[in-house]
Amino acid sequence: MTDPQFIAKQLRKPSGNFAPEIAAKMGKGNRPLYDLMISFLEVHHHDSILEIGYGSGTHFSNLFAKANNLQVNGIDY
Repeated sequence: MTDPQFIAKQLRKPSGNFAPEIAAKMGKGNRPLYDLMISFLEVHHHDSILEIGYGSGTHFSNLFAKANNLQVNGIDY
């Protein structure tokens, strides 16, 4: 079994050989929440969005599909 502290550290800031796998699992696990959030988000052409804690960013394609010329800035660890 993997050390829980190691897993927590990787979930906070993936690094090393495990980073791609952790990022993929976070994207898959968070997909339902991102899909729900994006379905309720009223996005209009040329809007600016601040995304906090965007993880691997796999949800951005769905966000950009909602409107043209979005400006998205992100803050993460």
